[in-house]
Amino acid sequence: MQITNKNLDLFRDDALLALKALEKKYGVKIETGNISYSLNNFSLSIKVANLDENGLDKDTNYALNNFEWFSNIYQKTFKNGRSYYKVVGYDANSIYCIKCLRQDGKNYSFKKTILEDVDFTLD
Repeated sequence: MQITNKNLDLFRDDALLALKALEKKYGVKIETGNISYSLNNFSLSIKVANLDENGLDKDTNYALNNFEWFSNIYQKTFKNGRSYYKVVGYDANSIYCIKCLRQDGKNYSFKKTILEDVDFTLD
């Protein structure tokens, strides 16, 4: 495999599809992280989270029950630049705590300050 940005993006997409079966089998949520690469090799990080009886990870469940601001935006769509994102989770261990799904299916995370600049009236 030739290591190019395009091929790495395609590889990540294929890896996500393959990991969906593991999510279903083990009742977990799997997210991919950054790809690090050099001329001859690369690595892809993954994060696996246990889900509760409602299908939520621990951090998202906590945020929904304790942060009114988060429960007001959870599952809502906003536009940032030319793309649309849906708020799908919370990550307590990162300053990029708002987990979103872009309309093309890719996962992104934003700082809480993104809330100051976006309009959630799209739903």
